[in-house]
Amino acid sequence: MLASLPSPEREESQSLSRELPSGTIEMWLHPKPGARGVGIEPPISVIGNTEPRIRRALGRKHSQLRGADAPVVLAINASGISSTSEDFDHALFGRSALALDEQRMVEGTKFVADGEFAKLRTGAPTYAAVLAFDNVELWGIPDPILYRHPRFVGRLPQILGDLEQRNLDASGTGIEVRPAQRSAMLESFGTGARGYLR
Repeated sequence: MLASLPSPEREESQSLSRELPSGTIEMWLHPKPGARGVGIEPPISVIGNTEPRIRRALGRKHSQLRGADAPVVLAINASGISSTSEDFDHALFGRSALALDEQRMVEGTKFVADGEFAKLRTGAPTYAAVLAFDNVELWGIPDPILYRHPRFVGRLPQILGDLEQRNLDASGTGIEVRPAQRSAMLESFGTGARGYLR
């Protein structure tokens, strides 16, 4: 496509397009008289699907783990180019939303508790908690965040209590965040554990 570029003295921009087996490539050429280099900018576009993947992970394991003898802590790795802990917040507890009046003016915000852990049910939950892994990379695993189920009343191992924890507050109108009591916890498990988690 660049083998026969127009003269740089031309003043108008030009677009080039070519169909390739992997899709269409398009370029816009903007002349800059006297310039000797080619300026490029990579296009980046991301559509996040982390929240639905988290919800599906809970659903897939539900029947297998229902009625387990011990509290179930499900580990979910949601690494993706756009994955964040907010995806876990939304999938498990809910999200903040704008409240509008009749004239569609913003009155304030409210919390919509529509996450999987916030759904109104009775009895003991299938999951005591979720260990949320985000941005697991080849050379490092950040400590996970522990999302406790609001209806779980049992005890979890002490080491999990040292992680950052997120809970639905008692009124169901927001998410409480308790910072981690120590950091780099996975380092204490040694390289074998790190390799296994990868």
